[in-house]
Amino acid sequence: MKNNQLTGLFPNLVTKLQELGCKVDVSGNKLVQDLPNVEEWLCNSLKNDVKTDMKPLWKAIEAFKAGKEAQLALTTGAVPFHLLQPHGWPTILETLKTTKVEKDNTATKAQELKARIAELRAELGAAEDKLASISDTCKSWEAITKEYDSALLLTEKYEEKEIQLAARINEKLQHSAQENEEVNLTADELSLVFNAMGFSQQFIENTAGMTGEDFLSDQNFRFPGISLEDELNACYCKHMLKYKSIPYEQHQTVCEVCMCETSEDLSYLLDEHDLSIDSDLLEKHHINGPRILMLGTPSVQRLFSVQRDRAREICTTLNRLHKKTLPH
Repeated sequence: MKNNQLTGLFPNLVTKLQELGCKVDVSGNKLVQDLPNVEEWLCNSLKNDVKTDMKPLWKAIEAFKAGKEAQLALTTGAVPFHLLQPHGWPTILETLKTTKVEKDNTATKAQELKARIAELRAELGAAEDKLASISDTCKSWEAITKEYDSALLLTEKYEEKEIQLAARINEKLQHSAQENEEVNLTADELSLVFNAMGFSQQFIENTAGMTGEDFLSDQNFRFPGISLEDELNACYCKHMLKYKSIPYEQHQTVCEVCMCETSEDLSYLLDEHDLSIDSDLLEKHHINGPRILMLGTPSVQRLFSVQRDRAREICTTLNRLHKKTLPH
């Protein structure tokens, strides 16, 4: 908003929608509008497409409307981030482009049909039936076109930014592994690693400003309000950084403990080794394979109400299975 005039990415769209009768309001220097919603429109348009996960785009649009640039949204965890490959952005982008072509073609076809009605009265009935079958789609597409184009641009930006950031971080991780040196991550890079490893947005925000060096040297990892789940995730991330094993995916394909992504998976593994723990307690505390490795004997004894010798046996067995798959 500037001098009581709408400014920004969508002023022409707003003007057009006002002409179409849509309600537009301005409050608190933010545009509050009763406009067609690109998420809703896409969900309806792509309801038969079960292959494309559009959630990263919804998060990106939400962050964009909140005024966050791509790197800030990725760094703060508002939008999912992936180290090994773009987080579905190529698929989303291809879906958007394909849909745009289809809808533009449909809109063009509608105009051709209108002209044909005027020119070929003899075919008026058939042409009107065809027009009626696509008119609702055309109206909604005409209303959403500019916002849709913005979604396309946003998708391209996130695809480019994620590839750029992931390449930079992966290069540092690979160099650290090759030279057997401690990885030197900036605060933003560490936040992106946390995002890629699945940490909560609250955790990422709480640890903003912490560098890789700070993280690796912090012996007592405590933050106000941090959950046990996030605390154990952080300990595991630190552990794997020290062993030059981030991203985790390759290690988790060979480590039978770390491949236990759920409490149920871990319960099966413990049963196989005659180390059963109450599965309800595993579920209650959200303990999976990586997290139980970060629990010491006293914590296992306390959380799962087992004898100390039993707790020690569990920790010893799982750590032995885990360490034999780590790089030496």
